[in-house]
Amino acid sequence: MLDRYSSSERRPENDSTLLHIASSAGLLSVVRGILLKNPDIEQIDGSGNRALHHTCRWGHINIVKALLDIGADFEAENHGKCTAIERAAANGHEEVAQMLVNEGANVNRQTGPTGNQANVNAQGGQYDNALQAAAVGGHQAIVQLLLDNQANVNAQGGDYGNALQAAADWGHQAIVQLLLDNQANVNAQGGEYGNTLQAAAHEGHQAIVQLLLDNQANVNAQGGRYGGRYGNALQAAAFGDHQAIVQLLLDNQANVNAQGGRYVGRYDNALQAAAFGGHQAIVQLLLQNADLNYLHPNFAEDHRLQAPGTQEIITILLGSAAKIKSFHSDVQEGRDSAVASALESGMKPDVPGGLHLYALHTAAGQGNLSIVALLLAKSNAELNITDFAGRTPLWLAARSGHISVLDKLFESGTVDINPQDLEGRSAHWQSSARGDRNAVEWLLSRNADPDIPDNYGMSPLEKARIEGNKSVIEALIPHSRSTKTLNITRNPQFGIAILAFGFYWVTLSCKALLIHLGVIVRHRQED
Repeated sequence: MLDRYSSSERRPENDSTLLHIASSAGLLSVVRGILLKNPDIEQIDGSGNRALHHTCRWGHINIVKALLDIGADFEAENHGKCTAIERAAANGHEEVAQMLVNEGANVNRQTGPTGNQANVNAQGGQYDNALQAAAVGGHQAIVQLLLDNQANVNAQGGDYGNALQAAADWGHQAIVQLLLDNQANVNAQGGEYGNTLQAAAHEGHQAIVQLLLDNQANVNAQGGRYGGRYGNALQAAAFGDHQAIVQLLLDNQANVNAQGGRYVGRYDNALQAAAFGGHQAIVQLLLQNADLNYLHPNFAEDHRLQAPGTQEIITILLGSAAKIKSFHSDVQEGRDSAVASALESGMKPDVPGGLHLYALHTAAGQGNLSIVALLLAKSNAELNITDFAGRTPLWLAARSGHISVLDKLFESGTVDINPQDLEGRSAHWQSSARGDRNAVEWLLSRNADPDIPDNYGMSPLEKARIEGNKSVIEALIPHSRSTKTLNITRNPQFGIAILAFGFYWVTLSCKALLIHLGVIVRHRQED
């Protein structure tokens, strides 16, 4: 069975109980035996999952029914704010989804950034709501079920922005049509690619591109606040070597010279994207209407593009792109002397195409102080520019705890000390999640705000509590404006106490620390 949450397959989560494991494995007789002992069916594992989360994930309808019959909370969220219906929808379990809907499950519940684990770096399963989860998986019947039960077809959030972009990205044409028939906004902004047309173009889904254009998709739409990964659909198709889609977009009046604006796509325009990818036929196609004055100076090779003949221009462009790729590779691999040589030869720090857009972002994220210094000596203009995920050089350096790089960035100009990525996660949030007290203290010493929540309302302090990062909690508490009152639920059956803060939980091991730091702790004995 395909599971869209985790490559760990059925490996139990940390702190799993026998009920969690039996529910996940579909062992109905074992579950019934456990239920006869009147256990706490809402007990959570290390990722905040209850037994109902596990059995909905794997589609065990009889166990779902058994848990619902004794009052399992079908709206409960795990640490990633994922609900039971989202788990069922993501994995295509129509009967389970129908049962949950019949029970009154909220089909429009925002389900947060992760499905299986509270993993801040998770790249998959970031569906945000049940409709988007079903659309990603190509589960048309569940999409129809959710729409029939008033799911918001244009709900925003998650990696894909909305259900339409999710379906287009994965090539599910029938679901794209179904969503459009239910008034999905074809030009809605958001998600990794910024809009649905860009997602379809990047993945090479020509029929979906045509379908979207037939439904009035804006062929020149930029990718929202951050430009999308490729700025616009033409740039996405050009880099992906989808020549037929490039031609289709041009036939529909795509602007070959469109730039990404302040929040550029990774390659700034379609011609540079095609050259960077080495796609000669697409370069030739775009040159028919391209204005070479829009090229970055390092692509233009000191105006040698005035040379006659299309083939010579193509050769120059591809050669320039190869040099730029080599430069970004040298930055990524930490080859200081090669980077210095390229800069001395005229390579500009703001040439796009790097791992995180610009070279400074890449070097800062990898903690290469010498290359950061080389780049800043040429220009500090990139200090606060974001990459396609909304990350600045300081954010990337803080995420990995590169203190010397943080010092260098801070002293090199007016730097934003509170940058947030597209998920709203600040540099403080990332450092707190990793348990990096040094980075947290560095940020605090520069007056960074320790209370900025992410897009799902989770603050750095809350994240540190979830992860059990006691040293970070100790550093944050004196500076945090967050509530100083926590509730402790003591469960006599299991003999442990749990600290509750919103939807998030940490073990009793942090209790003494929190009391020591002045947090008011209230005890409540369960009946």
